[in-house]
Amino acid sequence: MSRFARGRGLISVTLAVMALAIGCREAPKSPVSRPAAPESQAVEPPPVASAPTSLPAAPESPKPAYTHEPPYRVATTIRSLDDPQAGWLRIESLADREQSATVTGTFPSANTMRVDTGNVEQLSIDLSMLPLQSKRSRILHIDRTSIELSQRHRGRIQLQRSSTGHWTVITPIPQR
Repeated sequence: MSRFARGRGLISVTLAVMALAIGCREAPKSPVSRPAAPESQAVEPPPVASAPTSLPAAPESPKPAYTHEPPYRVATTIRSLDDPQAGWLRIESLADREQSATVTGTFPSANTMRVDTGNVEQLSIDLSMLPLQSKRSRILHIDRTSIELSQRHRGRIQLQRSSTGHWTVITPIPQR
């Protein structure tokens, strides 16, 4: 047998193997290529992918959202007072410890703060984190209540929510 014939035979075998490998791929699904199921046999739906059998992951701790630029937005949801909180608002006490508490706030214009809460009994505001202008009224709008804050308050002040939903500043005003 000549070298040419052997090379030709080797090429033929290689092409046959490649054709088999290509033929092993799944054929495209079409209604014509699949035989119909007999009427007496029940057709089962395709299996549904199930969740992994590993233990469920522990709920991730909420992450507070805070921007350092105007309007200094804060958005925090916590399940516990140990959860991280960032920004100028801090939840100090939950009304119902079995539920999450939320606080959102903005500083939309000079000396004006807007705060909305959910399930919060007590919170604090860190005035040192806001660009307050001196000798101007400081207005806090919190849950449909408006409070004028003293200009003598510095740093962190505490607020308490009453059973009727009204907020009161409980940090004493510093003496002159």
